[in-house]
Amino acid sequence: AMQLPSEGLVIFVASTTGQGECPDNMKGFWRFLLRKSLPRDSLSRTRIAVFGLGDSSYPKFNIVAKKLVRRLVELGAIEVLPRGLGDDQHPTGVDAVLTPWVAKCWQALREMYPLPEGLVDPEPDAVLELGEAKLDVRYAVKEDDHTVPQRSAYKVSVEEAAMARQILDTLSCLSSLNKPPAVNAHTGVPNTSTRHRPCMATVKRAEALTTSDSPVEVRHLSLVLEELTEIE
Repeated sequence: AMQLPSEGLVIFVASTTGQGECPDNMKGFWRFLLRKSLPRDSLSRTRIAVFGLGDSSYPKFNIVAKKLVRRLVELGAIEVLPRGLGDDQHPTGVDAVLTPWVAKCWQALREMYPLPEGLVDPEPDAVLELGEAKLDVRYAVKEDDHTVPQRSAYKVSVEEAAMARQILDTLSCLSSLNKPPAVNAHTGVPNTSTRHRPCMATVKRAEALTTSDSPVEVRHLSLVLEELTEIE
C-alpha cells in the first residue's frame, strides 16, 4: 500500500463480501487509503483500472469496487477506462461484463504503451484460446441396459480436470457417509468410489447457460447418484 503513490499503473480486482464488506486481505490496504494525512494529489501520477466482483441479489451490489474507485479518484488517480461491475447473477456470471471490459482495458493500455516496432497484438479470438488440451474427458452412455464407455469430442485443461476430480471425490465421500458400500448389481463390485474408481452418476439435465455465439460454453448439470438424491 505504501508504494501505491509511486506506481504508474495499477489494475484492481475487488470483491464484495458479506453485507458490503471488503475481503480480509484488502482491509489493511483500505485503512491506508482512508488516512486523512494523505494529500489530495498523492496519486496524481497513478493510472487505475478497477473491476468489481459482485452479486446483484445483495443490496450493496459491488459496493467495494465503487468505493475504491471513488477514493482513488479523490486522491488524484486517473481512470484509464470506466470501472467494470461483474454480476454473479448473470446467466454467464461475471464473464458477461469481464470479457468486454478486458478487451477495452487492453485497448486503453496499448494506447498508453505502444508495442515496439515490428510487434503486433494477437487477434482477439486468439487471446481466448485455452491452448492445447492435456486430458481427455471420459463418460459413459447407457444403451439397452449396458454401459458403453465413450470419449468426448472435446478436452479440458489440467486445472479443469483437477477441479472435476475434486468434485467427484467430494460426491463419493458424501455418498458413503453413514452407509455401508452398496454393491453394483451387474459387476458385484462395491459402489464406494475412490480416486481410481470414480463415482458414477446419471446426467439428468444439461442446460446450456450461454448463447451459441459465446466464446465459452457453460452448462448447468443435474446429476443423479444411486446412493443419493439429485445433485445440482
